Amino acid sequence: MNLIQYVFAFLFSEMTTVPTGNSSIGDPLGRGNVQIGLEVFISTSICLLSFLGNLLVVYAIHTDSRLHTITNMLIESLAFSDILMAVFHMPFWIISLRYGKWVLGHVICEIAGVTQLIFGIVSLLTMTVIALNRYFKVVKRQLYTRFFSNKKTTYIVIALCWFLSVLVNSPQLYGWGNITYHVFFTDCTCEWKRKDISYILFLCITTIFIPATIIFSCYFMIYRTVRASSRRVQGHSMLANYGKALEEKSEVAVLKTSLTVVCVYMLCWTPISVIGFMEAFGKESPRLAYLISYVLAYCSNMTNPFIYGLMNPQFKRAFAIILRLRESSEVVMTLPRSQVLNSQVDFTGTYTVKA
Repeated sequence: MNLIQYVFAFLFSEMTTVPTGNSSIGDPLGRGNVQIGLEVFISTSICLLSFLGNLLVVYAIHTDSRLHTITNMLIESLAFSDILMAVFHMPFWIISLRYGKWVLGHVICEIAGVTQLIFGIVSLLTMTVIALNRYFKVVKRQLYTRFFSNKKTTYIVIALCWFLSVLVNSPQLYGWGNITYHVFFTDCTCEWKRKDISYILFLCITTIFIPATIIFSCYFMIYRTVRASSRRVQGHSMLANYGKALEEKSEVAVLKTSLTVVCVYMLCWTPISVIGFMEAFGKESPRLAYLISYVLAYCSNMTNPFIYGLMNPQFKRAFAIILRLRESSEVVMTLPRSQVLNSQVDFTGTYTVKA
């Protein structure tokens, strides 16, 4: 019992007395009850939608055999990173918004700040791998078959993404960079405003600029290849090129979904990156700008399930069955398993007829 008491005393040694009652007097940010309630409601909604939506994605992948593809293994890892963000970081953000300050001690602050960056960066690294996966599948098919077409390699790549994310974030725990409570973000995160910004530059270059360059370069090359291939198919016998046309249509659907996920992620994280850079170079913004940028960043954790449900026919059908919006008693007409395994694309379009 003494050991447990000691651990709790150490972890929460800097816990401060929090305001009680309905009065907003003493709120460190000078907010009224309505504003506090609105901020807590928005953050809690984002947390719940992120958790439930991505849990739905994981469940759909595990229950629908047609979603058992290499690309969807990466999508599942992406969903897990969003789930972990919702479970292990967002609650701390919600508590800080409620009280307008950090109330859980310095050790918890460092842990919360590092996990936030680990989960966020592993998402971007996973999107980079998805882009590379699609690039080799469309542009370098022989190399894809050799290196990217089996589950073992995919698991290794997923583990590598997590390892690299931990590796680039851990220096903040032993002196290079710093995790601290940010009053305007109302959360524990990396400290942008430092005399030595070498770690900030390192973090941005290795986890934002390089991955973003790889992602958009891959999708540009894919676009050129698919466009050229589509032109070659046009004008030939429809029957002779039916299989090829189906593959290209399915591939385009996967590419559109993947690219949309990346673009939404970038749009959500750009404002907070801009504000962070401005602060690193001595220019601060109003708290409202910090709040909006932070909310947008966390919104990226809940958007992917909506994108899959709107743009991917297989996910859309799987979601509908799980949520009881469609009967599951359907006869699914698909290509033979051997033909699917030998195909160069993940088939996302299927024909269904009700039994």
